[in-house]
Amino acid sequence: AIDAACKDRMIAIEFDGPSHFLRDVKKDADGVEGRIENGPTQAKRRFLERLGWKVVNVPWWEWRDATRKDQKKKLLTKKLLATRDGRTK
Repeated sequence: AIDAACKDRMIAIEFDGPSHFLRDVKKDADGVEGRIENGPTQAKRRFLERLGWKVVNVPWWEWRDATRKDQKKKLLTKKLLATRDGRTK
C-alpha cells in the first residue's frame, strides 16, 4: 500500500519508519549521518517507479525533526517540489 498519493500526477508519498532501514550508519567525514534502506523498501520504490510513479520518501527522522505543523508542511512541500526536478529522495 502507498501511504499517500496524488493519482492524477502519479506521485506516491511513503513515510518510512525505522523498520524500513537495516541499520544506522555512523557519520561520515563530513558529519553527514546516513541510513541504509532495507530490500523491501527499495523494491517497492523501484516497482512503483517502473509503473510510472514518482516516489517521495519521507524518512522517520526527518518527520520527527519537523516538530511543528508548519515545519512538516515545509518538509513535504520541499520534497514534492523536488519531483519536478526528478529528485525524489
